[in-house]
Amino acid sequence: MSHGGHRRGTATTARLTVATLAVVLFATACGDRVVPPQERSVTVSTAGCGYATEAISSGVVVGDGLVLTAAHGVRGSFSVDVTAVDGATRPATIVGLDMRRDLALLSVTEFDAPALELAHAAAGDVGRIVGSSASGTIPYLVRRAVDITIDRIGGEGGHERVGYELEATSRTGDSGAGAYDDQGRLIGIVFATSDDGTGATWITASSEVGGFLTDDLTGPWVCDPDESRIVPAG
Repeated sequence: MSHGGHRRGTATTARLTVATLAVVLFATACGDRVVPPQERSVTVSTAGCGYATEAISSGVVVGDGLVLTAAHGVRGSFSVDVTAVDGATRPATIVGLDMRRDLALLSVTEFDAPALELAHAAAGDVGRIVGSSASGTIPYLVRRAVDITIDRIGGEGGHERVGYELEATSRTGDSGAGAYDDQGRLIGIVFATSDDGTGATWITASSEVGGFLTDDLTGPWVCDPDESRIVPAG
């Protein structure tokens, strides 16, 4: 299984409340425009923090000015830029980070979309991974729901989270892309791909995404060059 994500950055005052995120994620109004998954897809590019290298990953616009991605793709970042499907690139601020779930939330101006609907999946379901920066659109079959135990990112011990194992051929750089069902609802976020030829891709389940987006945020986060990783500002 493989994942695939200087100076201290200046802290910003960006901070979002739990109530704000709950509205962004779940409270869609009847008149909201429908945004297809492809238009929500972005590429996330980072400059390395300390000894960390540059990285390219993927992301999903989940609401007005909010992009969801994989935490390991931005963990070693000095700066983050987000590029939309129309080629527009904007600087991003990391406002939420959960290493257990391997999810990060970015604040990006002028990237707008109505709330994104979440859905559960079951073995045998089919859909598409959309907006993978390395692979584009990838069809998938849900092999099974899994309780994922994975090495702690940048630490000792392990984390557990709910996810799905998909039959899908993804590559390094696709982490952070969204997996959608046939109704365009998000079932999870890509965080790993097999490196043994089995064609497996693992995603963090939508239940974990929903929990993350309604948690208290600890951001913004900035580069600590001595640790080569981001830390909470202040």
